[in-house]
Amino acid sequence: MQEMLRFFARFALPAGLFLICAGLLRANFLDIPVGAKAAALGGAFSSFPDDGSILKWNPAGLAKINQKQIYIAHMPLWLDTDFSFFSYVQPSLKKEQTFAAGFCRLVSGCFIARQSIFDAGEEFDIAHHAVLLSGARKISNKIYTGANFKFINSRIYRKSASGYGCDAGLFSDFKENMTAGLFVENLITPSLSWETEREKFSRIFSAGSAYKFRNYLFVLNLRKKKNIPLEKGAGAEYTKGIFSLRGGFNENFRFGAGIKKNSFSLNYCFAFHDLGGNHTFDFARSFGQVRGEKIKKITKRYAKNLSKNYFKKGLDYYNQQKYELALAEWDKALIWTPENNEIKQRLDEVSEQLDILVNRKLLERHLTAGYKFYSQGELRESLKEWESVLLFDPLNERANEYISKIKEKFGDEERRAVEEKMLLRKQARINVLIEKGEGLLSKDKPNEAIKVFKKARIFAPDNKVISSLLVKAEKNKETLFEEYFSKGQGFYSRKNYTEAVKNIKYALTFKESKQALDLLNVIKQESAKELPKVSQSEIDKMYYLSADLYFKQQYEEAGKILDEILKKAPLNENALKLKQKVAATLEVIKK
Repeated sequence: MQEMLRFFARFALPAGLFLICAGLLRANFLDIPVGAKAAALGGAFSSFPDDGSILKWNPAGLAKINQKQIYIAHMPLWLDTDFSFFSYVQPSLKKEQTFAAGFCRLVSGCFIARQSIFDAGEEFDIAHHAVLLSGARKISNKIYTGANFKFINSRIYRKSASGYGCDAGLFSDFKENMTAGLFVENLITPSLSWETEREKFSRIFSAGSAYKFRNYLFVLNLRKKKNIPLEKGAGAEYTKGIFSLRGGFNENFRFGAGIKKNSFSLNYCFAFHDLGGNHTFDFARSFGQVRGEKIKKITKRYAKNLSKNYFKKGLDYYNQQKYELALAEWDKALIWTPENNEIKQRLDEVSEQLDILVNRKLLERHLTAGYKFYSQGELRESLKEWESVLLFDPLNERANEYISKIKEKFGDEERRAVEEKMLLRKQARINVLIEKGEGLLSKDKPNEAIKVFKKARIFAPDNKVISSLLVKAEKNKETLFEEYFSKGQGFYSRKNYTEAVKNIKYALTFKESKQALDLLNVIKQESAKELPKVSQSEIDKMYYLSADLYFKQQYEEAGKILDEILKKAPLNENALKLKQKVAATLEVIKK
């Protein structure tokens, strides 16, 4: 019995362990479908280049990706096993060719190696890695080719083996809305040498086609591997806005969903399996300039023409009494010609006019309803409308006149009840304004808070709470001025002129100060001496480029260029104003 145990510990157990590991090795880890979108479409992705997973499905499709992209996919498997894939895509901006790099990893853990059945054992994992270097380019009208060079490494316990191989593919968008792909995986077959055997990967042929019709996408793929029956994959996708639903079949049914907004995409897939099913997640982020998109060399004259066109369009909207649209167009015009006083004046006048118009329309609506209900004898309804008029215009004579008439027609008891209700509504309005103003104060917006408190004071001129809040807001302005002016002085002492100007200018929004204005002039003189001299034409060129990116909704890129301008010219008003717009827009997007 003792001899049998010794034999099992020395020979049978290590042999069994090796057989298990060898079985894992022969299951080519590169056969695992990469990406949630591709998996949900049944693995039929060789003819539809859409994201960084195309390295694995058909590198020729890389040539159709026109923007830099980072792609990450993850698939948690069973028994402490995980599969991950990462890729970076770098297209050429001038030619239809693209380069990419990918990293693939399959790790399975919690194995125990024992020298004998009495041994506590040593924990280890089995890991497979592959690095892919890929390239693709256009070779003729609507035909693209691509290839992967891949380095593969596998590790089991204390043993490892490495090898390299090559894949090649063709891709064609031969008809409108229809594409096709052909992919030979392991054209040069990787071979891994172990101590007792040599593992060679099989050559695999894939062919597929995709058809896009309105919001629908249909894909089909055939895949043939030596000594294995023909594998068929098919799938369909429906897209509405930023959302997509997908379903497919490849040995088993799978389904998924995705969200794609601007340069971000997030996808999920669930695939049924004999072991119960598995999940796949992926994420892609595109960035940078789009291939083929020309960056305009914008001159001052070109900028003036753009501004002129926007201004003219704004005038058309203004004449149609579409004031909000007119303001939007004039705001665009002012970005291109920030010094244009005519546009500034128009913006101020129409902004004020729009506020008056909105209030007037609401006021007229309540006035009309008040007259109507009064003439019909519906005094209570009429009273509500006149009270609403007072909410917009507390001193409105006509509203006060009709409220008095209505009260005279009520009895003493009813009149008192009406007056009490009116008083409660008035107090409720005052409370709302006070609460709004206090909220603005808590966010360090005393200027806006003062406007709200002054509006509340119209309803209650002798209200001591409102008066104390106005005093508090004025003190808050003084405090904020001191805080930001002090910050600006600190940055100035460290010769960080950009931040110094930013903080001093913000301080001046709370209080006029000769000391702060004098310091700005000093910074202007010193920065002119110490910073590298930059011509105004170069500053203009950078500003126009940032404005162009802003209108293309590439806000982060626009912000970076504006930061460069402010490093070279900290007092540049145009860059400072556009930077504020960019920052405000990015803040809204993040919310």
